[in-house]
Amino acid sequence: MPALAQAKFKAKVISCTSDYRQWTLVVNMYAGDDPLGRLPRFDPNGGGSFGWDVGTGMCTNLITYGLTVPMWFCPTRPSEMDAADTWCEKQLKYGTPIANIDELAAFFSANYPGELTLNHDWWVPRWPDEGTVELPTDYSTKPSSAVPACLRGSPSTAYGWPDKLTSKAVATVPFISDKCASGNGGGLTSPVVGSDISDIDLHTAHVYGGALNGVNAGYADGHVEYHNKSQIVPGHINSKAPNYWFY
Repeated sequence: MPALAQAKFKAKVISCTSDYRQWTLVVNMYAGDDPLGRLPRFDPNGGGSFGWDVGTGMCTNLITYGLTVPMWFCPTRPSEMDAADTWCEKQLKYGTPIANIDELAAFFSANYPGELTLNHDWWVPRWPDEGTVELPTDYSTKPSSAVPACLRGSPSTAYGWPDKLTSKAVATVPFISDKCASGNGGGLTSPVVGSDISDIDLHTAHVYGGALNGVNAGYADGHVEYHNKSQIVPGHINSKAPNYWFY
């Protein structure tokens, strides 16, 4: 039985990896149509301080590039898609799970009218509704003394965040990774909130046997990496909460 459970978990991780390979194709096709080669950026309106907050137009604008409903949810955390399916069955009166992108947008808009919750960490820079804070913060252009201690050594502090196909960060810093965070509120329930890997909410990331296993990370150059516990690093802090996001 333990071997079977482990095999099922690995199959879910492989399915997540496949979704991330599709994400790399989606953003490359989107950027290919953009005159400046920019990666998808949809600014949230009405919140947007969390690492997975994106604008309401993201899912409907990316459907023509191959975005599918399952790509918004990680197979290792099936309860997230189950919740979306249940809402769709009850609220949209169809009696069926979410079947298309429009229904997905309706689900997220009902919960957060000015934004969508991606269920992944999205590392493309965008602006929250305050209009004054870039998310995630780019420390690569700031002196080392300005970088929070827990972020020092992260690839993003050296290369910045990928925003175009020509960014120097495209092969080094992911544009997407599995939802992985530490905090309380906004769906996070970490027993201890902090920047250490041991503080991650075990309702996020890939968890097996009650312990953190790792996360997938997708890069704009087209490759996907699996980061195990020893490779996961913090990438963004919401100082108002505080909450911490990892990749």
